[in-house]
Amino acid sequence: MRGDGDIGSMDYAQAVQNGDVFFGWSKWMEADGYSAGAPITFNFDNGSGTYTYQGKIAGSFVSADTYLVIPEGVYRSMNPRGTAYGYLWVDCDKKDVASVEQSLNTLISNTSHIKLNTYHAELQTAEYASRMMKLGCCLFMAVVGLIGFMNLANTMIINIITKKQEYGVLQAVGMTNKQLNLCLQIQGLIFTVGTICVALAAGLPLGYALFSYAKHNGIFGMNVYHVPLIPILVMILLVGILQIVLSCVLSSNLKKETLVERIRYQG
Repeated sequence: MRGDGDIGSMDYAQAVQNGDVFFGWSKWMEADGYSAGAPITFNFDNGSGTYTYQGKIAGSFVSADTYLVIPEGVYRSMNPRGTAYGYLWVDCDKKDVASVEQSLNTLISNTSHIKLNTYHAELQTAEYASRMMKLGCCLFMAVVGLIGFMNLANTMIINIITKKQEYGVLQAVGMTNKQLNLCLQIQGLIFTVGTICVALAAGLPLGYALFSYAKHNGIFGMNVYHVPLIPILVMILLVGILQIVLSCVLSSNLKKETLVERIRYQG
């Protein structure tokens, strides 16, 4: 359970020797009035009886998925009686997973106080939750991207409208429709490249900062950062295609007006 961002001494042997416990969530420790080295008293039920602990907090994990963690050595030193609730971890080779799982299910089939959970079942649950989170993020980014493209389109439209007379004069002195299309495509490409550069320059550092915050505070179990190459490439491709289509549409609309109308246009 140790990780970057732990607070205080995280030495198990020292905690057993001193009779210390650990806080489970570093993010909430100070907010709840605790700190490393501070005394603490609490009652806990092990399933057979209630016990009172008096000692101090040795430190805090970033995320232990529980409020307080008591080392087994400290727990045993309190001389607990009866059968305590707990976990039994069973490990095996990958090739034996199916047979071991089947054997364990057979073993506990006539019991009501034992629950079996498996790594791959937990992994499927975590992957499903991750996919749902990614889907929500993608939908949010799609909305943001649509708004951004509308701003890009608005910029290109205003640019063409303000230069309509200029384009008319250029065509009057010899610019062809092909050259006009190329001019609009190059302008759109400049806007697109600028948009992508700004998005990457601002988005990648911001994304890494959010990941670092989530890792430090144990949010969604984030631990490894990956540069989102596929989403970046998809974004570049979509923006490029939409820019080309938009430039063609604007060029077509511009050429629907006569050369005289464009030269006389005053904005």
